[in-house]
Formats: sequence, C-alpha cells, structure tokens
Amino acid sequence: MTADLQFYRRAVRWGATLLFFAVPFVRLNDESLLRFDIETLRLFFFGKAIWIEDFFLILLFIFALTFLFISVTQLFGRVWCGWLCPQTLIVDFTRKMDRKKQTMLSRAEGHIFTAVFSILISACMIWYFISPYDFITDLAGLRLGSVTLWFWGVLSVITYINFAFFRHGFCTTVCPYAKLQGIMFDAHTMAITMHPERRDECIKCLACVKTCPTGIDIRQGFSQGCINCAECIQACGRVMAKKGKTSLIGYVYGLENKPKFFRANVLITAGLFLVFTVLFSVRLLFSDPFGFEVYPASKIMPREQGGRIINAFDVRLTNRTGSEMNIRLSLEEAEGYEIQPERRFELGSGESVRKEIYIVLPEAAFGKYPVRTFNLKAETEGDNPASVLAEAGFRKPIGRKK
Repeated sequence: MTADLQFYRRAVRWGATLLFFAVPFVRLNDESLLRFDIETLRLFFFGKAIWIEDFFLILLFIFALTFLFISVTQLFGRVWCGWLCPQTLIVDFTRKMDRKKQTMLSRAEGHIFTAVFSILISACMIWYFISPYDFITDLAGLRLGSVTLWFWGVLSVITYINFAFFRHGFCTTVCPYAKLQGIMFDAHTMAITMHPERRDECIKCLACVKTCPTGIDIRQGFSQGCINCAECIQACGRVMAKKGKTSLIGYVYGLENKPKFFRANVLITAGLFLVFTVLFSVRLLFSDPFGFEVYPASKIMPREQGGRIINAFDVRLTNRTGSEMNIRLSLEEAEGYEIQPERRFELGSGESVRKEIYIVLPEAAFGKYPVRTFNLKAETEGDNPASVLAEAGFRKPIGRKK
C-alpha cells in the first residue's frame, strides 16, 4: 500500500500557513518576534533589535540561508517547492480554480475565495513591516494611512492575479529558484520518477499526467518541471492498489536509488551554512546594547582659549534595548579634560539621540604634535556596565600663533 503522502503535505501546508499568520502577533521583549519596522529602520529578530547600521548581520543571515537552500536542494531536490514554498501552499488552498468543468456560479465562488484569501495574505505580508496590532486598530478606526492602504491594495491585486491565473505556471516559467535547480542536482539528488524496473507494469491510465499540477509526464523520466509534490505517486498508488500493488512512481536517490548524504558538494555547502550561521549567531548574541558614533563637527573649527584646545564633535547614541539606560562619556588616556555642556545622557527604550559636545584639552596633551587621537568611551551606569569605544581625532587650530 502506498503511503498517503498528501495527508502529510496537508499537515505541513496548514502548519506553515498558520505559522505565517501567527508570527507577526507573537511578541518577545515587548517587540515583534520577526518584523522590519519601517518607521525606525529596525529589524526585530527573535528578541533582538538590529539597527540599519548593523545590517551587515542580515547579509550573514542571507548567506547562511542561501547555503542551506543549496544543501537541501543537493540532497532532496525540489522538496522545498512541493512541500513548503508559499506559492505551492496557497495554490493548494485554492484548488477550486483548477477544476476544468465548472458552472459560472462555481467559477465565481472560486475567484471570490481567491480574492479574499489574497487580501488576507497581503495584509499578513504587511504585518511583517507594520505591527499587526497597530494595523488592525487603525483599520477598525478608519485611520489606516494612505500609503499603507494603497500598498495593501496593489499587493492584493498582484497576489490575486498570481493565484487566479498564473498558479503553478509561475513555478515553471518565472521562479528563479526553479531555474537554478539544474546546476544544483547531481547523480544522488532525490527526485520523483517512475521506477525503471517496473516500467512494464504501467497500464497507461494517465492518472499521473492528469494529476500533475505542472503538466509534465513523469513516465518520460526526470523533468526539471517536477516540484516534488508527490501528486503522481498518490494517483498511481490508488490505481495500482486495485491490483494489489504499490505505486510505480516514487522518490528515488539517483538512478541506483542509493542515498549518499555525505558527499563532497553537500559537505562544502553544509559547512558554509554552519560557518555563516555561527558568525551571525555570535555577532547577534554579543552585539553592543547601544550604538555609539562620533564625528567631528564640520561647522565648528578647533579653537584655543586660555592655553586649552577646544574641539567640537557630533555624538550619536542609540539605545538598542527594551529598557531605559543612562550613558556617561569619558576620554581614555587623557587628563585634565572637560566635556561640555554635558557628559551624561538618558535614553529611553529604542531611543536615538544626536548631540553636539565640546571637549576641552590642555595644550600639553598634544605634546609636540598638532593632531592627537583619543578613545572616547561611552559607558552605561548600573551594576553590569557595558561600554563602547570610538576614536576621536583632536587637532590644534590652524595658523594659531605660538
């Protein structure tokens, strides 16, 4: 008896869809579990806030995800396409659109359901950029912004056109991931095909061809149009069960159907996935709790006053945590300095401030050099202080008389 693979696919479909809709509502450390906040240019990622200046972390994550996809493809072919791809999952939810013999009423019902589902899917995609709580509250109060409303409308129309007319045609003609499959496959990659030793048992019922969502004939051998959805396996299994046999079609690992997971190309891509995952995780877990940047104030030139040199700086402090913090500035390896007008800053949760400060140094701190570099230190107050250093270049006034 052929295993009911479509039962497992339905379970995965429902699980993945519910997860897609649920994630925007989940909060961790008083923020979204996963959301890029457009207003503050922050990515909330599982309890951590990644600011726009640290977006190289996202590059590490994208590299890790890319090598994971490659590794999975090398091992299991287009299993992503058939089991987890949003395009396939949503098309399966709107299967009524694929029925060939329909009345006008039935066809209209299919289009209405697809349109409503497209609106919901589009709203959920927006929730990964705008808090769903704010979105729903503003929508109920008729206060939803015009930009958000227009974006929701356009995205809904595009989504509806895709799932009402392109459907699985998107997989075989437009999808870039599908186009790259050929260069990732090797002699041991898992694929769906008819078992060669049982080819003579085929009764040419065409059940596998009729059920294939991408319209291929799997009896002709491996096809790059196959998305590994196992529909043909199930259809053939139902026919052959009447003869007391199992499906003639199945998942196989290469021509010899012998799995070989530990092969050179898989080990390389899996190794690169682990490297980038570790780099991303370590950098994310041990990231600074606040951002600290120092720039010379270009509009204010250094000046001398009473034997002391005054330099102006623009300081930017960003609280990357979910709680308030107090930060104090100090100058490393320098004596007799002053920081004006203030050296202590109070920042609320997620707050970013930019201040102009003046640092006064005794002329003796320069020695015989016109330019000196010191480390400006920003340190939090409390039981477990955290500190960040930034280089600050000091110079004497140009053309000053000695």
